[in-house]
Amino acid sequence: MPIEFPPGRRNAVCFSFDFDGLSLWFGTFNDFSSHAIGRGEYSGRVAAERVLDFLDQRQMRCTWFVPGHTAETWPAVTREVARRGHEIAHHGYCHEDPTGFSEAEERRLLVRGIEALGTVTGQKPVGYRSPAWNTSDHTVQLLVEHGFEYAGNGMADDYRPYRARVGDIASPTRPFAYGTEVDLVEIPSAWFLSDLVLLEPVYQYPNRVSPSPGEIERIWIDEFDYMCEHAPGGVLTFAFHPEGIARGHRLKMLDRVVDHMHQRGDVWFCTMLEIARAWSPDPPGLWADDATTASSDA
Repeated sequence: MPIEFPPGRRNAVCFSFDFDGLSLWFGTFNDFSSHAIGRGEYSGRVAAERVLDFLDQRQMRCTWFVPGHTAETWPAVTREVARRGHEIAHHGYCHEDPTGFSEAEERRLLVRGIEALGTVTGQKPVGYRSPAWNTSDHTVQLLVEHGFEYAGNGMADDYRPYRARVGDIASPTRPFAYGTEVDLVEIPSAWFLSDLVLLEPVYQYPNRVSPSPGEIERIWIDEFDYMCEHAPGGVLTFAFHPEGIARGHRLKMLDRVVDHMHQRGDVWFCTMLEIARAWSPDPPGLWADDATTASSDA
């Protein structure tokens, strides 16, 4: 089994939290209105502590992806997250999309985020999730250069970690050419496993229709059940946001989801770093053959 589980555990769940705060509005939406500031402030003023209390009650330790801007704006809250035993990981400096930057600028912002988290928490992050899950041609190599152990950007699988690659060649007229695997673990997730994407109204996306919390509860439980029944030994990774999941009706919904997961009795609730360090690569198989063929044909 590629993931080495603790005794009695057979399936893993990672509840991760993107503690974006104001950086989502400033860095992604370029919105400095009082409306945006209020929504971002709610994350640090109210939501983070509410989520921390929920996790304490459930005795869960999770990964929090924190932009450097958030750590510098709410250093006491960020330190409290770490003090309660949660992993602090990198999430950009001010929630920037790295695809819009040169390699030098992306490196500068990556280092600035590392330094901000290190100053506030006293620890260097070893996990990274890019804002909006976007990566540039330089991101993976920069993460390797700066000693990161895992990334949470990949969507090429649903329950199995895999190695990140550099040097992929994408073309609309030639077969996709796979690059070279590197020593960086990708822990996959998906957009529908994010609360903010599905549940929180964002006026920048006026045509998006949000499902009800009850419908999302069913989807998340069904996805978990499918993994346990058809892909045991995997990990299901959620990307929550304090300002999204901490609303009262959503925390009650999440409480029911956790209850359902606990009923199996074999679930490992863990951090993403724990998964990265418990995972070992699959032996070469059909995918590797396809990758070699595609690369040689490019």
